[in-house]
Formats: sequence, C-alpha cells, structure tokens
Amino acid sequence: MRKNNLIVKGLSAFVFMFLLVFASCDNPSSGTVVDDGDTQVTEVDLSTLSSAITTADNLKADTGVGTAVGQVSSAASVAFSDVIIAAMAVRDNSACTEAEINTAYTNLIAAQVVFQAAIIQDIPSPWDTSVLDAAIEAANSLVNSTGVGGFPGQISLDDANIYRAAIGVAQGVSDSAASQAEVDAAVGVLAAATIAFNVAKVPEIDQSAPVITILGNYSVAVVVGTTYDDEGATASDLEEGDMTSSIVTVGDVIDTSEEGTYYVTYNVTDSSGKIALEKIRTVVVAPPMSVPATPAPIPTEAELDSAVVIYSDTALPAGAVQASIVDFTILEGTIEQSVITVDSNDMWKFACSPVANRISLNLSPTDLTGKTMVHFDVYSTGNAAQSAGPDGVTPNTFKVEIQSDDSSKNTYQITDSTPDEWVNVSMLISDFNFAGTGNADLSSITAITFNEYLGTGTQVPSGFYIDNVYFY
Repeated sequence: MRKNNLIVKGLSAFVFMFLLVFASCDNPSSGTVVDDGDTQVTEVDLSTLSSAITTADNLKADTGVGTAVGQVSSAASVAFSDVIIAAMAVRDNSACTEAEINTAYTNLIAAQVVFQAAIIQDIPSPWDTSVLDAAIEAANSLVNSTGVGGFPGQISLDDANIYRAAIGVAQGVSDSAASQAEVDAAVGVLAAATIAFNVAKVPEIDQSAPVITILGNYSVAVVVGTTYDDEGATASDLEEGDMTSSIVTVGDVIDTSEEGTYYVTYNVTDSSGKIALEKIRTVVVAPPMSVPATPAPIPTEAELDSAVVIYSDTALPAGAVQASIVDFTILEGTIEQSVITVDSNDMWKFACSPVANRISLNLSPTDLTGKTMVHFDVYSTGNAAQSAGPDGVTPNTFKVEIQSDDSSKNTYQITDSTPDEWVNVSMLISDFNFAGTGNADLSSITAITFNEYLGTGTQVPSGFYIDNVYFY
C-alpha cells in the first residue's frame, strides 16, 4: 500500500473565524425547546455547553499539528481554539442569555465537525504493491540480520549500504508509483539487488573442518636488524577439540638482517582428512620509519588567537584555550604513540602496522561552540606505490572523525595525502557529516580520531606524525 500519500479535508481557517462568538451574557438559563412556528430549536443550558467544550478541548489536545496522517494544519488548530475560547467566555460569564448560550453551543458543534473534517487521511494506492511490500520487508530483515565485517556470513559496510539504498528506492516506488508497471519493475530490481547482496557475503566455512586463528596481526612490520618472534596460531575442531599442537607452520625463513617481504603459513588437518582454511601472516622487514627532515609549519599568533588548541608545541597567545587530553585509544592496527623532537619542535609520532591504522585522541568534554574550522598538520610515511584495498580504498587515504558526547561520529576524508611531506590541513567543521544531518552540537566534543589506510602492496614500517591540532 502507498504510505504517506495524503489528502487534507476541511475548510480554510476563515470559516472557523466566521463561527466565532464574542458575546456578553445577562442571565443563565436551563435547556428548553422553542417552536417559532416553522422550526424547532433546542436550547441548551450551561452544563450542556460545558460538556461540549470539554469534548472539543480533548479532541484538539489529542490531534497533532503537522502534515502526517491523523494531524491537522496549524491554521485549522488555531481556528478551532478560537471557537473553544469564545464558548468558554460565554460559559464563564454569569450574565449570559439563553440565546447566547445556544449560539455558542451551535457554533462549537459546527466548528468541531469542520475540525474533524480537516484531519489528514490516508489514501489507498491504486496499484497492487503487495508483492513489492513483501520483498521490501524480506530485504530489510535480511540486511538487519546480516553482520557487518570480514567473518564468514558477514558483509562489508559498503555492500550493506548499497543494498539499503536499493531498499530505499523500492520503498519510494511503493509509496508513490505512477503505474503498475513501475511497481512490477521495482520487484525485479530489488530481487537483483538481493542476489548481489548474498553473493557479496563472506563465504561460510565448512564447520566440520578445523578452524585456524592467527594470534596477533595478519601483517607485521619489523625494522631491519631487530628480532622477530612469531606469535603463532591456534586450531580447534568440533569433533577433536583443541588441535593447536597439530598445526604445521611452513613458509619463508624470516631473515631480519635482509629487507624484504616474508610469508608464514599455518595448516592443519583433522583425523578424518578435513583440511582447515589456510592462514597466512605477512612479515615485512624494512628500514625504520622515516623521520621528518623539518618540523611542521609553526602557526602564527594570529592563527592561534581565540583558538581551542588540542596539541601544539607553539607558545599560545593569551586568547587561546588549551584543551585537556585524557588518553589515546587504539581502535585498529598496531600503533605505538610517542613524542619526538625535530629542530626543537615536539610532535606526535604514530608508528603503525601495515594496511590500516586508527587511533582516538580522547578529550575532556571540550566546548567548540562558535568554531568553524579544524586544523592539523600531518606527515605520512606510507608507501606511495601501494595498491588499493579490497573495497577500492585509495592508498594513503587519511580520515578524521570528530566525536561528541552523544556518540555521534562524524567523518571527513582527505584523499591523496602525500607521503614524506607535511600536509597543512584546514577543514570546515560543517563538512563533517554529523549523524547524517550535517548539524553539529559542538558544546561537548570528546574525541578526535585519525585513520590512515596505507594500502595492500609491499609494506614498510610506517605511520604518521601529527602536529598543531586546533579549532578556530
């Protein structure tokens, strides 16, 4: 059925205004029936009028103002209120006449009829959308019950969002299709999207075979000349239990005196001959993470004036406010955080594992009200020749998130961050997609997150440096 396809029944506000009664009263009266020779008119007493006022007032209170089904327009609501108020004036005036009471009651009943007619109703769709609606319901159930991630049976976030978008398009057709043919076509399109969604899921593993779990990271960076100790793996089987001792580890002999990429492979087979899915760890032996030859550009006093400064080695002017840093939280990858000094200037160093790294800088609740820009300097040491990831993410992509205390995470992406160069970044806070609305409550910011995707090609021990983080 088509939803939210609405019609407003009723008269305009001026009809209500026509019904208003503003009268002074003289004498109260009880209800009587008067015969004028042509028409019988039922006169009412104050108790009948009071009961009608209560009914009308409750009806108005229970009816919302807006454009949804069951609501009325603001003009209709105001006009009905005016009639109710006029009737109350008659009721509350001890000097009212029978005629004035009767007129107030008649106008109130008439206004109530018009108000009820103005309540927005739902119109059934002229098309048969039952098959499409059932497909939409099934699709929503499928996407909501499928986990997002890289484990068997799960789906990537991008593929989940693509499917949700297809469901949204189908819902739009159900709500406002122009023809039955359009409805029928939408059923086929959603069916194709469902097939693509299921194909994109991570394949399920034969649960009867052993399962190998690598301990530690799948990719490890080692500085040449240091020692590498493999963390190993575990194996389990539904029938045979713990099979860790049966794992066969093969692959390259890792020589940490020689730069290069090495692979460690883990295999296991149970007593019935079922072979586990092979797991591979990549170990990169490479030179140490490069160090910037020069410090980041030093902000001027004018740039920092009235700024809320998260981190900078520069002396702050009187108008600047220093935010309070609580700690760092590693959200993804292996990251070692430290402070290094280049030409007497301190900066943050984040030595990272290969592929992707994400670290959150946690703050005491910080008020950024009135600030429109965020600034930081980033120096990435990623390999510029690396390939895109499985989701097509560009290597050396750098993302920034701002998080408020209501847990709404808001991301802005910087593409093509140049390796081994300081990049001066200033972004409009309005560019961050706060909870999908673009509206930011900056009164209590609790975290800034830095996320660098380094690529899937040959890795080197790498990471990034951050300096001069402030809002202005």
